[in-house]
Amino acid sequence: MNAAKGLLSLGVAALAALATPARAAITPTERGAVAETGRYRCEFRNGVLVSLYNQLTQEEYLDTAADLAKTVPHLPSGLGTQDGEPAREAAEKLYHWPWWEHPNDLHLPNQHWADSQSGLKVEGEGGKAALTYTNLTDGKARFPDETFTLTLEIDADTGDLLVSPSGRSPQPGAYAANLTLAPLAPTVTVEAPITDGLRLTRQNTGQVLWVNQWPDYWQYGFVALNGWKRGAFGIWTEDRQLRYYKHLFYLNNGEGLSVSFSLMNVPPFEGQTDALPALPWRIQAFDLGWAQAAERYRQWRDANVTLAPRPEVAQRISFIASLAGPQEQWLKWFLRYVEPHQGRAMAFLASVRAQPFDRNHADNTPVASFKEDTARWRAAGTYGMAYLQPMILWGPFPPEEKMVNPEREKLARALHAEADTRLVFQKDPETRVPYIDQHHLGHPGWQRWFLDWVTEWCHDYGAQGIYHDQSYHAPIDRRGLAVGGMTSPEGMADYFRKAAAENPGTFHGTEMVTEPNAVAVANAIGSGYHWGTAPNMRLARVYDSSPVTAALAWPHTVLWSFVRLRGDSTWDLRERRMQEARGQIAGAIDGPFDYNVDATWWPALCNTPWHDRTRDVTFLEYGLRPYYPPDYSRDVLSYFRGAQGEEFRYERTPWGSRFVQIQADGRRRMLYGVATGVQAVALDGAGIAGWLVYNEDDAGHTWNRTGPSGLDPDRWYVLDPTVKRPPVWFSTVQGYGPSFYEAYAADSGYNDYMAFLKLRTLAKLSAVTGWEQLVLHSPRRPRSTSTAGGSRSSRRKASPGSTR
Repeated sequence: MNAAKGLLSLGVAALAALATPARAAITPTERGAVAETGRYRCEFRNGVLVSLYNQLTQEEYLDTAADLAKTVPHLPSGLGTQDGEPAREAAEKLYHWPWWEHPNDLHLPNQHWADSQSGLKVEGEGGKAALTYTNLTDGKARFPDETFTLTLEIDADTGDLLVSPSGRSPQPGAYAANLTLAPLAPTVTVEAPITDGLRLTRQNTGQVLWVNQWPDYWQYGFVALNGWKRGAFGIWTEDRQLRYYKHLFYLNNGEGLSVSFSLMNVPPFEGQTDALPALPWRIQAFDLGWAQAAERYRQWRDANVTLAPRPEVAQRISFIASLAGPQEQWLKWFLRYVEPHQGRAMAFLASVRAQPFDRNHADNTPVASFKEDTARWRAAGTYGMAYLQPMILWGPFPPEEKMVNPEREKLARALHAEADTRLVFQKDPETRVPYIDQHHLGHPGWQRWFLDWVTEWCHDYGAQGIYHDQSYHAPIDRRGLAVGGMTSPEGMADYFRKAAAENPGTFHGTEMVTEPNAVAVANAIGSGYHWGTAPNMRLARVYDSSPVTAALAWPHTVLWSFVRLRGDSTWDLRERRMQEARGQIAGAIDGPFDYNVDATWWPALCNTPWHDRTRDVTFLEYGLRPYYPPDYSRDVLSYFRGAQGEEFRYERTPWGSRFVQIQADGRRRMLYGVATGVQAVALDGAGIAGWLVYNEDDAGHTWNRTGPSGLDPDRWYVLDPTVKRPPVWFSTVQGYGPSFYEAYAADSGYNDYMAFLKLRTLAKLSAVTGWEQLVLHSPRRPRSTSTAGGSRSSRRKASPGSTR
């Protein structure tokens, strides 16, 4: 018997006493242990969670046949260390950007993990089991004196499985320990609060390793795994202090999609030989879905985390506009857009400082008219939120003789140098990484300097609310608790609590909601399409956004739609799909069809502008706010409820999505729909403004059903229930699909004398046959028809009212 097996057999005897009453037990195995209750069965092998079985739904969530040797070496696992220059360089590369992708075959000498050659010792006492692995590896070298331990416990109060990873090394530099999961089963996806909510799938992540830092981009220390048809597993931490740096990693390669969770020591790391489990990861199974897990988190949060009060008005806002400033002209345009519902509307006022936007942040003096302007907003019964920037201090800075308040501005520059974080893993401890290192809001001097400005704006100038730009960044500060006795996330929470407490009755917003700033903010920008980085992430956020972030922030904080209008339906409608899927309230930026357009033109709007206006007006009229039922249907993108209890939903459809009101008799009133990914929409009673290609139900046809046809599946189309099919139109007649054989309608039009239709080949098909067949319908028989372009041919048959 080798040493590892000897230790295992000793551990079996110790664990026999751990078994709790029926179906709640931790049982050792040859290379790990199984934790089982009436809700779940979790198996660990070689330091990895290899099975997650939901007893409530009878479903396995992980690929139990996956080859861990192809995933664990490339996914941060086991013990994290910066000992030795290769390890430090690897850690610096891995953690440099808080939201970034890396190759999925990256060698990670900073990660030391267990494999089948590692020794195992199992110990248990007082209802816990500790799995300790020795002789760790980084995939190339062995580290016989290092250990990695998973401490398991079934919580007596909740039934949650508590998993506490830890590690030890004789060499200093230990900084983290990881909980690693085997690849997900093929049908399992992850609801992750990444950049305002994302559903991770094998298809949408790209063949990469992704790094997501809490709280910057992984906004809550929480994920939920979706079962095949229903049910979920929640995995989360309960960090009451909002102190400990965490990371969510996911790897997509030939074995599938794998996930790991990291919990760091409090820096500095250089002298540390232990990665200690400050908090356990909680694992629990649910029978309905991810929203149940989110509800569990909220119950804990509301009972244990210190939250600042929000004014009552914050819960009434259903529309937030982005405006250049508070001046009377902007208020006039804004009111014209939102009246008579201005009590449910708020404006984000960007250019309120006397200094140019994003310049000389050492001087936060407001524009001369701000106090007078704000009085007008209050008198109008609506709300404005003034833009301030606590995270950075950009110049150019004027010479002292031209400063507005020299002592205050000079102090800001001195405090800024101290408050800027110092990122970990840098060779020079005083290195400040551009764009990554930003202000530690717990720095006492900087915090007080900026909070004094916030109070001045609220008390002296009458600001109703403050928008704190970029305050989702909480970079890892290598100085640990030497800055105000807090880590940077802890300092951010402290700053926001004080901003709210020192200015009663005011509301506060930020760029994105995170676990620390959510202690006080009432609203947060939902990041737009242009926040994306790699193409796969940008498209994943469009097609697979999730309401999970908004559900975790609910009911205290709501996401709102910061829309950049481009006159481009693909960009604009991708933005709207993200908003629909993330439970955001309505919002808009001043543009050609928002505030400064003559209101008499609004009834004439169509397509994307009409869609935007309809969304805004509906949210204002009904006072819509999101909510998150535990039994969250997989056919619903997001749920909203009006001030009088009215029910609205964004529903998934086979052709895209639709915004509907659920009426008292259960029928659905469609306000609009958005189609994409299809060539035809089988929907009677809705059309596309200016569109001329439609089908009708045809019993002799396999595919043809009433609705718009000839669509390009790579484009996005607005469906309007008030648009009727025009008197002159085209229909498709081929029987192999619901539309043209290999083409889409690129352009069309008609008047009293002529009609035309321009077809283009679908790029993914290419012109194989070079012909299409269609019917022209008109009130009168056309005098002539013609075709042109390439080798396409047409078949014509004259008949009253139509031509084929």
